Amino acid sequence: MLFTVVRCGPIGMSELAREEDLNPTMLSRVVARLADDGLLERMPHPEDGRVVVVSATDAGTSLRKETVQARNDVLAHELDGLSPEDAAAIEAALPVIEKLAARLKDRS
Repeated sequence: MLFTVVRCGPIGMSELAREEDLNPTMLSRVVARLADDGLLERMPHPEDGRVVVVSATDAGTSLRKETVQARNDVLAHELDGLSPEDAAAIEAALPVIEKLAARLKDRS
């Protein structure tokens, strides 16, 4: 959920519930926990005070950045250890993987 909020920027709770496919009760609990941990903040919508908008704090944005970097570092390390044949197979598969990723992104 934190990654979605960082990616989407300030987002309403209803939209976040749709993005994460969570019911409002569960979403409220998770957002409250992340807010308690200092990773998210909740604020009233500037035009409609009944609506809550969620945004990432600097700590939340930093955690996402660190997590993505760590994941990329692990992947790069493992790719470096592949045989030339396996590396070529992955490279040949990239266009199909990119098409699949685009289709999955379009579904959400």
